[in-house]
Amino acid sequence: MSSADGPGGGAGREDPKEQRRLYYVGMTRARETLALGRVPGGDNPSPALFEGDWLLRSPVDITAPAAALIQRRYTLLSPADIDLGYAGRQPAADPLHTRLAALTTGDVLSLRQDGGRILLCDRQDAPVGRLSRRAAALWLPRLPAVEAARIIALMRRRRDDGEGAYRDTCRVETWEYPLVELIWRMGDDDRNLVAPSRNQAANQAS
Repeated sequence: MSSADGPGGGAGREDPKEQRRLYYVGMTRARETLALGRVPGGDNPSPALFEGDWLLRSPVDITAPAAALIQRRYTLLSPADIDLGYAGRQPAADPLHTRLAALTTGDVLSLRQDGGRILLCDRQDAPVGRLSRRAAALWLPRLPAVEAARIIALMRRRRDDGEGAYRDTCRVETWEYPLVELIWRMGDDDRNLVAPSRNQAANQAS
């Protein structure tokens, strides 16, 4: 069991009773042994909370990870973050469908700005998808910090999944779209980043 809540954590963090409750929850899950780690210079776990002859101390040499590694974040996008009808609006003969058919789970995509939208592009920088308007508004300011997008799944969409006006824009009966995880570097302005709601109706995603 691992508990990490660095400086700037939740309310009550400086309250010894709150700290004890936090560690009680974690420590009571140990079945045979319990190991507590503390980064040199850090304040978790608080030494004052763990004193006694039952505690064996063993200092270890810890090398701080690179700043780029600490700042790296992984955000799984939902269907609401994808323009679900992007490929469906292209005719069957469009090369986009061939590019989608060549993709597989685990493939890495790049993000490219297209006006006020963000395209998902393959290794040849050819579009294979697009983020929804709402997701584009969230990620456009952070686009330079996005390292890559990894395909988690390839989803299938049908014309009948939408309603009247939506169906009228479709030029094929079925198509695929990639569901991706973004790999990006968090900056100081991203501490309170809130991912788009995943409860939006799929037809509003585009």
